[in-house]
Amino acid sequence: MVGKIALKTLACTLFLFTLLMAGVARAEKITASDLSVLWPLKASADKDPVFMKTGDGFCNAMSLSDGSIFPQKSFERFAEIAFNSSQNECRRDAGLEDQFFFVPNEEVLRQDIHLALVKGLAPTACNFGAWKVTGLRFDPCRPSRARDNSSPAQCNDVLRLVAQPFEKQTNGLWAVRDFTIHLVYLIKDLPAFMADLKKTASIARQVEAAEPWEPEWDAKSHVLRPHHALRNELNTCNAPFSSALKNFTKKWAVQSSLIMVAWMTSSMGVKEWTFGQVSVSGNGDLFEASKISDRKFSNFSDSLLQAGKTATSAGVTNPSDANLARQLAIAGMPELPPSQNSVSIRTAHIDAVQKVLNPTKTSQSQIDCVACHLAPQILDRIRALYKTPAAVGSGEFKASIWPGFQREPRSFSQLRNFGYGPQFHIAVNRRTINETEDVFNIISQGLVK
Repeated sequence: MVGKIALKTLACTLFLFTLLMAGVARAEKITASDLSVLWPLKASADKDPVFMKTGDGFCNAMSLSDGSIFPQKSFERFAEIAFNSSQNECRRDAGLEDQFFFVPNEEVLRQDIHLALVKGLAPTACNFGAWKVTGLRFDPCRPSRARDNSSPAQCNDVLRLVAQPFEKQTNGLWAVRDFTIHLVYLIKDLPAFMADLKKTASIARQVEAAEPWEPEWDAKSHVLRPHHALRNELNTCNAPFSSALKNFTKKWAVQSSLIMVAWMTSSMGVKEWTFGQVSVSGNGDLFEASKISDRKFSNFSDSLLQAGKTATSAGVTNPSDANLARQLAIAGMPELPPSQNSVSIRTAHIDAVQKVLNPTKTSQSQIDCVACHLAPQILDRIRALYKTPAAVGSGEFKASIWPGFQREPRSFSQLRNFGYGPQFHIAVNRRTINETEDVFNIISQGLVK
């Protein structure tokens, strides 16, 4: 009898130990949302049908001024290039506006002029205190890099932060503006970075276990939702995972590791967008404007797109299929002309867009900023015009829109790569999902440790 009790006790002990080990394994698991973190943010603190939580999330959202992520002096130097800013204010460039405001957009694009600045810039862009981190992405250098023939010097282990400006309105609601900054930091000690990432993820799993939610990732839908643990902490400031994520970010996203800043800004009328990037050197504090395919800026005109005309500066200077110029023009047409409606042309157009959507499953490929942001909806529009539900030629890359969120009209949703559009519409570009899936797979395979 004693022996039976002892065996039962041993069996219970082993069962509890198995559960404990399973819990530890779960706690150390890295999910797709840990690799591409999207902060859940809302216009108000009211309970909503999507997050199903009270709280707007802003008390847990990091500011650019937190730690040494992007010190104000560095922001001001950068804003002089991107926003024509001085002393935390967007300056009106009277000479530029007077010279080009009434000039057709095609000509402004042709002359490589900052189109959004010509049409007027909302002052929020230059308010350093308004910028919040909305996304965090891990992009390691990995074996698949060889597929796009980049040299080793162009491939780095990097951490990218995505920031957008928000402001509290007189009615008490938050408003998000049409500007984005991507800050890219070099990871100088990958094993230590991965160890910290796993520790942070373990805290996330504990927070998520307290209130389970829908899967953030599955093979069928490829949905990448805002981080579950941050969602669970929406109504609690300085909560466990939020604090751990802030500490992780402050440790690895430091000014001395900053190597590149990319940006997107829109005109006051939200019809013209300008993209650009600056390289950073000299311990992270020397900024130099970078050229994009021999151009200083990369412009996009929504008005031209709706008129069925070439809508990017890339298309004006180099009108070829490779840079989506013709695809953009077609996407703006009310219907296809007979000359474009053939199997071979349809295949060429769809393949060209898909190559931009995911050429090598890595964000370090040299892709024009406009093409990367516009490709998903251009593909949808071209398919609708061709009445082609499935891809022709290259493989199909799928991404579902998260149920509960509406798609934005026209081309506005095309500009959200990984973040928030007006009315707090969430957008996660298909390319972002493809890249995240690739990183998730190689970590699961042990290729990044």
